[in-house]
Amino acid sequence: GHRLQALEPRGEAWLWARALLACAAGDAAALDGIVEELRHSTDATAYWTVRSVGGCLADFEGALRLTGALTDPARSVEARLLGFVAVAHLEAARGRRAAAESALESLARLDPDQALVQRALFAAWPVAPAGAAALRSLVGELQRWRPAPPRAAPEPVARLLPRADLHGLHREYLLGLLAARLGEMDQVRARADALRAAPAPDDVAVLARELADGLVARVDWEAGRRDRALEALLDARRPVRFDLEPPSPLYAQCDERWALAQWLEATGRPEEAIPWYASFLRGAVFDLPYTAPALLARARLQEKTGCREGAGLAVARFLAARRAADAEFAPAAAEGRALFARLSDSTPTR
Repeated sequence: GHRLQALEPRGEAWLWARALLACAAGDAAALDGIVEELRHSTDATAYWTVRSVGGCLADFEGALRLTGALTDPARSVEARLLGFVAVAHLEAARGRRAAAESALESLARLDPDQALVQRALFAAWPVAPAGAAALRSLVGELQRWRPAPPRAAPEPVARLLPRADLHGLHREYLLGLLAARLGEMDQVRARADALRAAPAPDDVAVLARELADGLVARVDWEAGRRDRALEALLDARRPVRFDLEPPSPLYAQCDERWALAQWLEATGRPEEAIPWYASFLRGAVFDLPYTAPALLARARLQEKTGCREGAGLAVARFLAARRAADAEFAPAAAEGRALFARLSDSTPTR
């Protein structure tokens, strides 16, 4: 920290670092000061500070305190878009569904297209997917969707905003994902074909093909072709560089990474599953709703493989992240408390 301060005493990186240090130390007064500084910072600085605290520390409450600097009505529309996307994902990360939906309603008033993408992703969230009626309603909305044309945005915030030119790919992918949740595997395959055929900018053409392969992998998994399904997901490039992800949730490939971890665990390969669960703690906004469940899954597997100290740290972070969760997540909290109690009664082996 001291070296960073010397190199960049007034730079944005030092502000991120101070926010991380304040949250790690539980220094509420220091965090209050940073919140005030962020109100006068650039949009990009405020965004990266929120993302660093929420993603790297899994301190969702601390990150939410910082989001006020982005959602302030005095901020640009672009900054507020980033802010409400972050708030929705942070609230989902805490296991607070109604609060996440409220943030998406605020997002919809600014950008209905982006809000629809996020609503569909939340509905398909594998940890707690929406019911069949809600999923079918979203399928109808996506089929009727006619996105607005892209609009210009100032740099450097333009590189952090959702790309409207990708909405055609968003539609096909999300329709495939929702069909998978509904068990309509013929539709999943049809949407994979449509995703491959959809016009795609040169820089995302390979990603679109890999996402289509991932949809087909879900069909193969459900049909019992597990080796083929795993091979399809393992062959894709993921995770991508963290700075490429903000313009679209497609880049993060969260659902694919979650499926890969789950499938490796289900096929008796815990040592390979653990790093994929760990991949959700790397700072990306779209990873946030998966972070706490991934911590619990990782802790469970580390206990089985003899890494009790690592399991204890992971489950403690899970319990801290979910201390304000809604009642629907109570079973996971109970599992976490039981695991923590078992680990606390044992001597760490490594």
